Amino acid sequence: MPRLLITILLSILLTRPAHPQARVGEWQDQLSFGRAISLVEVQGTIYCGTRSGLFYYNPETSEIRKWTKVSELSDVDIAGLAYSEDHKTLIIAYANSNIDLLRQNTIINIPDIRRKQITGSKRINQ
Repeated sequence: MPRLLITILLSILLTRPAHPQARVGEWQDQLSFGRAISLVEVQGTIYCGTRSGLFYYNPETSEIRKWTKVSELSDVDIAGLAYSEDHKTLIIAYANSNIDLLRQNTIINIPDIRRKQITGSKRINQ
């Protein structure tokens, strides 16, 4: 009997999730960041745009931060990234011609090209 009890307890403990789950009322994204579309290096920090969102990695501190449409970005399917040294701003261009600006951890959306009535493709390629 004690052997059966130990087996049951071990199976319960081993099948329990190892990572904390989101609390009721909180969002938790499960998006893939595995395929890089665009990379930009800004003062030692590497920004990476993917179809799901944007993340940065700081090699000195091993810090990683991600942004998604769930958590601040205005769209999905990033087509390219650029950095303006003069304005200290990361420019995020989406395939549907929407644009976000990331400056001091604040996202500003510029949807003008996306909303403009233009014949032909408005896709931002780079």
